[in-house]
Amino acid sequence: IFLCASFSRNIKNLDVFAKLLAIIAAVLTFSKTGITLLFLSSFLLLSSVRNFVLAAIGVLVTIVLVLYVSPDFQFTTIAERITLINASLVLAQKNPILGIGPANFLPSLANLNLINISQVRLIQPVHNIFILTLVENGIIGFALFTYLFIALAQSVNSKFKLALLLLLVVFGMSDHFLLTLHQGRMIAALASAYVLSSPIKDKN
Repeated sequence: IFLCASFSRNIKNLDVFAKLLAIIAAVLTFSKTGITLLFLSSFLLLSSVRNFVLAAIGVLVTIVLVLYVSPDFQFTTIAERITLINASLVLAQKNPILGIGPANFLPSLANLNLINISQVRLIQPVHNIFILTLVENGIIGFALFTYLFIALAQSVNSKFKLALLLLLVVFGMSDHFLLTLHQGRMIAALASAYVLSSPIKDKN
């Protein structure tokens, strides 16, 4: 999306190598959400019906391949995420106003002694930055965090910013790396800054 936005004045001449490199990099992350959103973003960034159809086919093929290659693993992943959400709601009830404190999710989760269906102790952040914020920072922190996305939505003035904001929200609802990993926080900050930015005025 950043590449497309950089060449938005003449998107038809966007460098093919840069586009392919971005796609390959996304695929190499092995992120099912990322690969799916890579296709879905074309619905906003591309205008032709042909591209819409190709994107839809790409999403369906990706989903089928993921489920076909490792159905048991996918079931385990979904079960773990549901377990983490339920545990998060339990933790959120302990201190609903101010939360349990930043970076206290894992220590608090460890006290619950959760075991996944593979009989392995389940200690990892909940895969949802909104629920994670609610647990660690309470209703007050959750309200402020939600207001950030409202402010971002109000600053959207192009299809590139809209696509980027939607990807942030979807990623945030399906993974935790935007808050828990250094690289994720950098991506979130850069994307938010771009959405909030004003168009550069032509001095000429």
